[in-house]
Amino acid sequence: MNSRHRQMVLVQQVTDRKNLRMEVVRKTSQAATWIANRVGKATTIVYCMTRKEAEDTCLALVRAGCHAGVYHGGLPRKRREFVRKQWMMGQLTIICATSAFGMGIDRADVRFVVHHSIPLSLSAYSQQIGRSGRDGKPAVCVLLYSEADKGRADTLATERPDFDGMGSAAISNGSSRGELDEVAAFCEMTTGCRKELLYSHFGFRFDSTRCVKNCNCGEALEIAEELWRDEWSAKEENSKQTEDDEDSVPKGTIEYQYQKILAESKRLKLPKREALSRRLIRDILETKPASEDEMASMRGIGPAKAGRYFQFFRFD
Repeated sequence: MNSRHRQMVLVQQVTDRKNLRMEVVRKTSQAATWIANRVGKATTIVYCMTRKEAEDTCLALVRAGCHAGVYHGGLPRKRREFVRKQWMMGQLTIICATSAFGMGIDRADVRFVVHHSIPLSLSAYSQQIGRSGRDGKPAVCVLLYSEADKGRADTLATERPDFDGMGSAAISNGSSRGELDEVAAFCEMTTGCRKELLYSHFGFRFDSTRCVKNCNCGEALEIAEELWRDEWSAKEENSKQTEDDEDSVPKGTIEYQYQKILAESKRLKLPKREALSRRLIRDILETKPASEDEMASMRGIGPAKAGRYFQFFRFD
């Protein structure tokens, strides 16, 4: 083909695999501790906004007992390659990085991708969460969100030389502020489906009939954080796990029960509202109803839900 007629074609694609769970959680000052508790020993990428943030987050995770390393564009090439190899070989379980980390990375067993701060665009977000769960097993993509981070991203993107953060390429055009607003809307939405917004960003229409209910859409961010804190407390008390379950959702936790019940409601072709919320599951795990009738009498449940879901709770 004559070189004058060659054209570069940019293909954009939504990351939407059934094994990936998307979550947005309210970020607090204890973000590193929360991450350490949440991911445990699972293979994890933590994306940070700046090089300093990546270094500080890594240090906090190491202090929390994690095997973590840092990777960003300000490190010498040999150092970056050393850290990358350590992570690929499993000597590090967590890598704290800016968007400089990712190209050419093909580790299939990434169980968590955590955005420690807001990405600058949904394109960057979609690309980065796509690095999780490539082996087809369950993986979780968590975005820790705060309004303060949005303002910080707006400023840092144009004023800081150490900013090689999440989606910095978007800054080169005039639509970058609009893209950041779009990510904020994605995080803050309380109705509808985040996947619908993600598909729309790429110019596609989301087929709601294909929804596998693997996100925390419509749940208040504060509640999501509260429930996960309770869940990891429950994990301490329910440590009877097999080696096969080590990298998946821990048994006996709120999320484990929630995913089982979602699967049942999907099998019955029921809308998501007919499943049990995480808050109700927490109440059930705390109350330990001895019978279906006792469960039905609990606030927010009733006979229909108790009849469907009591079988999933066993209290020995």
